[in-house]
Amino acid sequence: MNALEKIHNYLLSERRSWAPAANYAYNAGFPCARNLVYHRLNWQEKALPSTEKLLIFREGDLHEKSVIQLLTDAGVEIVETQRPFEIKQIQLRGKIDGQIRGDDDKLIPCEIKSLNPFDFEKINSLEDMKNSTKVWIRGYVSQMMIYLLGMEKEAGLFILKNKVNGEIKFVPCALDYEYAEKDWKKLELVNEHVAAGTYPDRIQDRSVCKWCDFRHICLPDEVSAGINITEDPELLDLLERREAVSASASEYEKLDKQIKDHYFNGKSEGDYLVGGKYQVKVSLKPRKTANVPDEIKKQYEETKMITYVNITALK
Repeated sequence: MNALEKIHNYLLSERRSWAPAANYAYNAGFPCARNLVYHRLNWQEKALPSTEKLLIFREGDLHEKSVIQLLTDAGVEIVETQRPFEIKQIQLRGKIDGQIRGDDDKLIPCEIKSLNPFDFEKINSLEDMKNSTKVWIRGYVSQMMIYLLGMEKEAGLFILKNKVNGEIKFVPCALDYEYAEKDWKKLELVNEHVAAGTYPDRIQDRSVCKWCDFRHICLPDEVSAGINITEDPELLDLLERREAVSASASEYEKLDKQIKDHYFNGKSEGDYLVGGKYQVKVSLKPRKTANVPDEIKKQYEETKMITYVNITALK
């Protein structure tokens, strides 16, 4: 057994399922209440994470530790790392990444998030996070709001890290009662359904389903009915960059070629939904080619299947 096989087997051995006794802050911001009920009632049926996801989780832990070490080395005091707390009214539990001790000796709750360079550059304020097209980034805000409510704090701090170059960015987060109330009411609804053993209606925005670990039991027909839901944050980032530079022909063509050649050349025919925002249609069409001099081309003409990729940004 080679080293890669050992790593693969180790990661798979680390996968676990457990019966949650409460709602958890890290996924309280997921927009679909039905998903959160599935987490409580159908946890055994949750799709286990792939080795790729497990590696992403491990990288996130390493980035968090490196940020805490950097803060400590710089003389910034961070305490109560992974401090647990509970809000019994909504059956919620969580752990805060830590609290920074300010010059006035006050403790400021903080959450450390590592981001790819594209998202890192786009986020410069709390509003950028609230308005993000990424479900998980909007979820970070909900997570922090829940922490602030549970810890009775008026403000917290996001510490963002660029995964590639290590750059650090600070985004203040004041408690927004209206924003927090939305998730509070959603969790109350979840608890009502858990107690009754029932499920809320399915969310109308089907783009959210792409990120759901229970879509195979919630929407089995839709999941298997022709459209391929693609889980690849890097591909989504490339597509967003491609859309952002549409006015620059050279940069657009470079990204367009990279996406089509690297991600879709050789794919089977069909529609691919990426991040709920982009529909990619792959079709195969015959094209005659001849790898011989023109004068005898006709004798050796052959037909090959060529992959055509059409990308549409969904409105």
